[in-house]
Amino acid sequence: MIPSYIGELPLEKLNLSFNMLQGEVPAQGVFRNASMILIVGMDDLCGGVADLACLCFVAIDVSQGRRPLLNNLFKYQILRVSYAELLNATNEFSEANLLGVGNYASVYNGILDQDQIVVAVKKLNLQLRGALKSFMLECKALQAIRHQNLLKVLSACFSIDFHGNEFKAIVYEFMVNGTLDRWLHQNGAEHEYLKVIQRLDISIDIAFALEYLHCGCEPTIIHDDLKPKYGMGDMVSTLGDVYSFVILLLEMFTGKTPTDNIFKDHQNLHSFVKNALPDQVMDIIDPRIQLEHNNGSWINECMVSILTIGVACSSE
Repeated sequence: MIPSYIGELPLEKLNLSFNMLQGEVPAQGVFRNASMILIVGMDDLCGGVADLACLCFVAIDVSQGRRPLLNNLFKYQILRVSYAELLNATNEFSEANLLGVGNYASVYNGILDQDQIVVAVKKLNLQLRGALKSFMLECKALQAIRHQNLLKVLSACFSIDFHGNEFKAIVYEFMVNGTLDRWLHQNGAEHEYLKVIQRLDISIDIAFALEYLHCGCEPTIIHDDLKPKYGMGDMVSTLGDVYSFVILLLEMFTGKTPTDNIFKDHQNLHSFVKNALPDQVMDIIDPRIQLEHNNGSWINECMVSILTIGVACSSE
């Protein structure tokens, strides 16, 4: 058993790995900071602070693509990173490294010096109300999922910054090709646009990932952050995820964003596409698709099929 008095000792770090310890992990002293202790290779421990349980989702062998059972969470070697390492990797979380901002967190790109790994660091804004709860729910969800179309989690950091403030972050693999938004709307060179088959592949991959979250996880996981917009409902649901997905689908093949200036007088992307089906569909698709295929008959049938699904699934 772990003696309770260890939690009362003035320790900065503690490594108890690969010992035949069992019972409950204390929740005081050094055990209060999950990033300061290491308990790899022990399957008979329970208890401890919530952050320690939250760390279970990073105890995976990424190279093998395997995920341990909940009673064997610490079997595999994990990538351990400190606050100082993440600070250095992201140029002190500079604006130049900022990839995006969400409801409760900001995401930065960076390079970990230890292995020269390019990563995306999701830094929680603990000053926002509800941020910690959202973060813990995300951790709980991440510990149960594993899918080829979902971003891989490399590590997590639960620590204290240099000002004595609590710091929490999740470290993901970095997607080097950039965002879908950039490929759809911001690439200037003609050769950089997404071809039809690429747009279709991306759509199918997203659909498979959503199906896994909705139907392959217990309990069901709702993404709740698919871009560009959610809908008019005030409750998160799988229906909202589907709505967001097909609005994205319509955007991908028309090249129009849901906030495009052409949508006035109660018209939106859904009605824009619906009014063009099926005979005028070639008039509303991304002009680059038309140039790519020179108005072949098969591309018309393909666009009608895809956009019909989009309209059906984006009904209010």
